[in-house]
Amino acid sequence: MKHLRFYHTPRSISVCFAVAAFAAAAFLFAAASRLGLGQTAAAAAPSHEKPAANAASARAAAPRWRVAVAALPADASPDDYFVRDVRSSRILESQPYDSDGDGKPDQLLFLSTATPATPTTPTATTATAHTVPSEYAVVRKPADFRAPAPVKRVHARFAPERMDDFLWENDRIAHRVYGPALVTGEGTLSSGIDVFVKSTNALVMDKFYKRGDYHRDHGEGLDCYDVGQSRGLGGTAIFHGGKWYPSGNFVTWRVLAAGPLRVEFELTYAAWDVGGRKVSEVKRFTVDAGSDFTKVVSRFTTTGDAPLLVGAAVLRTDWKGRRKHATRAYALADKADSPAAPAASGDGWLADWQPNRGQNGATAVGLVVPGALAAKAVEGHWILSRSVRSGEPFTYYIGAGWSKGWYPQKAGWIAAVKAFAQETR
Repeated sequence: MKHLRFYHTPRSISVCFAVAAFAAAAFLFAAASRLGLGQTAAAAAPSHEKPAANAASARAAAPRWRVAVAALPADASPDDYFVRDVRSSRILESQPYDSDGDGKPDQLLFLSTATPATPTTPTATTATAHTVPSEYAVVRKPADFRAPAPVKRVHARFAPERMDDFLWENDRIAHRVYGPALVTGEGTLSSGIDVFVKSTNALVMDKFYKRGDYHRDHGEGLDCYDVGQSRGLGGTAIFHGGKWYPSGNFVTWRVLAAGPLRVEFELTYAAWDVGGRKVSEVKRFTVDAGSDFTKVVSRFTTTGDAPLLVGAAVLRTDWKGRRKHATRAYALADKADSPAAPAASGDGWLADWQPNRGQNGATAVGLVVPGALAAKAVEGHWILSRSVRSGEPFTYYIGAGWSKGWYPQKAGWIAAVKAFAQETR
């Protein structure tokens, strides 16, 4: 593969190189101006058009972009660099990101259009010269650098106007979980995860909530996923004595990263009883533009050294015992109450295709738990589980799509979930 060479602009730089650097910068900014603010090599602003109805494979349904990490010199600040698409000379959308939680950005995320066969991580070294894959270049910002206006492709917020929901979405899919006000306001104690299917790249959740009528499709998607007191898509529970014990509604929240390419937030769940043992939970959610999946990292705190068997579950739509409203926690029996199986499953993953009522197509759901035991049927759900100790991370991924969106065929969704599971190994 052909490589290009790019440079820092240290104080000792020669006059000749300085002239060349500023000329290159002028070219970049002129190109950006001609193309309009907010446009990048990866994509322009999110399209409001519906996806093609004839997509026939997981590849056709795959995201048109993905969030990648630019490799920077060890002592560099992400705020001092940008990423350029070498082929088009356009500046890529990017976001400084604090990956270790110390309050300082240490990574530069950018929007990549690379396929798995092409590099997605441009490299930079502490040396004066930078050798990078020909698709992308990491460039130190000149003094007069002006970034294009950001295009927000992810969104997450607390929604007190709807009884303390917490919602999130990207250009592919949307979700929500339930807060404390729902218990007193509607009588629903549940830490299940809800799904809003979408047929547009636009961010729509604020519009849906303002309109209120989000159980009907007005051309962009809807909430047709009936959670109630179930685990929904990826709600967790802890096993003890033949039952799976879930938490209640989240009690606190905080946003750690607010986009435009990645949002990250934490929810805390008050201690609940697991067979006489008190357990509390903190969940961290990471949502990237272009992905059908949300990464979830749960940490459980409890007394004693005995490990916890933790499961993430997927609701079976034929569960007759599901309750819509209940103010007391409900533990799931550790036994199958139906012969139904997910559409497909494998090592640490499962996928299902769940028809909706009326003209609302089918909701595609997927769950990936690296290192999990084989998928198991329990009351009203399928569950993927593994053991963790107090304070250890339980990492998993939830994904969803829609037959009237980017996944018109079940086979395409199954292939996408399987491929994603392989990426997480």
